Amino acid sequence: INLSKEKSLILKIDVEGYEWEVFETLSTSTLKKFHQIVGEFHFLEKIQDPFYRARYTKALKNITQHFHLVHVHANNYGSRQSPNISLIDGFLVPHALELTFVRKDRVKVGPSTTWFPTKLDAPCCARKPDICLSFFPFTPENPSSAPSWTSQKPFSFLLDPLKKSLWKRIF
Repeated sequence: INLSKEKSLILKIDVEGYEWEVFETLSTSTLKKFHQIVGEFHFLEKIQDPFYRARYTKALKNITQHFHLVHVHANNYGSRQSPNISLIDGFLVPHALELTFVRKDRVKVGPSTTWFPTKLDAPCCARKPDICLSFFPFTPENPSSAPSWTSQKPFSFLLDPLKKSLWKRIF
């Protein structure tokens, strides 16, 4: 494929953790050839480790310099011995997120009014319930419009402005 002649490329990536290295090092000129990026981002539970935090931050900054995050879905795979969500620095962190980005020159964004998962999402593992992302930073700016499936309310400590800084550093 001659990428220089393509007009509407979508990058789909699911490489079991190597996505961080790819996006950490991908050049701006290559990134900007894509209109959308759809990928699964793994091993978020490692974010406490300074090496991984730096890698994840660099990769996401590289993406979000030119792309808006427009959709998020938590991967619900895991087991009782290895759950798929952890409490880290006062935040619930799914171990893997499916993220969709759209290039900034292709879409205008405003405050989110979307609750995740949406009606169009489906659990990755059909035998397990989907992960309701009804906590910061995934809640809409007006959380009073919560759908009925959000029986779990966001924990007050998750809304603490000091704790928000973790996610602001990453996204």
